[in-house]
Amino acid sequence: MKPARVRNTLLVMTALFSAVLNVRASGPASTYAVLEKVVFEPSESAAERIQIWGAFSYVQGGIRSPFLTSAPERGSMYFRTPANATEAQKQAIRKEWADLKAVAGTGQAIAFGNWFYLGDFSQAPGNRRMLANSVDRSQGSGEVRVLKDSEARGEPTVYTTNSGLVKLPATGSHAAVVTELKALLKK
Repeated sequence: MKPARVRNTLLVMTALFSAVLNVRASGPASTYAVLEKVVFEPSESAAERIQIWGAFSYVQGGIRSPFLTSAPERGSMYFRTPANATEAQKQAIRKEWADLKAVAGTGQAIAFGNWFYLGDFSQAPGNRRMLANSVDRSQGSGEVRVLKDSEARGEPTVYTTNSGLVKLPATGSHAAVVTELKALLKK
């Protein structure tokens, strides 16, 4: 092989390897959803909290098994910006929240969030998801779960960002969860 070709091949392989490491380093998204409605509090332009309605499923097993998901649930989730977030972090969260609103009602399945849990949620007390913020341990942990319409909203969970919203296609490795989420909304 010619030296230039070997060098170019090595450069391409290095770039691909780096891209794979960067994707893996950010970790998998924690929540899959098809959203119906989004409400900002106190207002969309100065949002500090967000409530989202739709069908949700969680990644089970964390990074060990990123394609295992909990049974889908219909209801709402309630989030807030971190108390110690910088203005830049708040803007990033608000941008992601605007993205959530943009997909609400479209039937587009998405993945979002960055919470860390290793294990089977069905074994958690009361089937609750007690998850630690994997990016900033100073934010502590919070209960991330789907609220039923009959439940009081309670305190919002700290919202964490990861790689933004990821649109999930109806085919491929996430086809089953996308189909289940959409089917739940039709009931």
